[in-house]
Amino acid sequence: MKKLISLLLFLAVAAAFPAAAYASGDDGLALLSYDSWDEYNDNENDINAALIDKVYSEWKGDGLPFWCWYDIDHDGVYEVIVDSGNGKRGVETVNSKMLNNMGSKLIITKGDFSVYYWDYEAQKVASLKISSNNMFLSVSPEGYIVASSASGNSDSYSLYGYYPQSTRLLSETYTLSYSGRNLNRITIKDSFGKPQTVDEEEEWSAFLKLNDILSHSAPLVFYQTS
Repeated sequence: MKKLISLLLFLAVAAAFPAAAYASGDDGLALLSYDSWDEYNDNENDINAALIDKVYSEWKGDGLPFWCWYDIDHDGVYEVIVDSGNGKRGVETVNSKMLNNMGSKLIITKGDFSVYYWDYEAQKVASLKISSNNMFLSVSPEGYIVASSASGNSDSYSLYGYYPQSTRLLSETYTLSYSGRNLNRITIKDSFGKPQTVDEEEEWSAFLKLNDILSHSAPLVFYQTS
């Protein structure tokens, strides 16, 4: 059944995305040049199919997942983001007879997610988990997925992206601690996982950087389709 669902999803999205600069080989997908547009499209389809197969190898929910294709770093290779809550925390944004007849439902959602992407170094599909419990999962023009969580007197904002010197998706987390309404301190965990407390001179610039990213971010729209 999952193979049938995977095939249906693949057919539905295969023609919708720009071609990726990869081709199939003995060791998986490798960087190649192409002699024709048809060959280019064939290898794009290989990547899309590999992403969908990976989604369904890890999918634990019933029925079809709520998912979204989004090119995080605007390189022409799309990532797949799947709502782990299966739409239970989503908000309806569209009431469309056409979509209903197609078995589709558009939502904006928040909660826990899995991101499936192409690992350039390993030349295969990789995945990571994202938790966002107090805001809609968003994307910024700068090339980040933005997630957040709140606990006590602190808010944390995680920016998932391809940071310099990385072929994998990594995260940088800003934790803002408050005393009442006053900002006490900002702690940053960099993309290498090392925490650092921002001193008073750097605090304002760190706050402005985060504020600029959040103010230009837009919620991702997820959909379920058959």
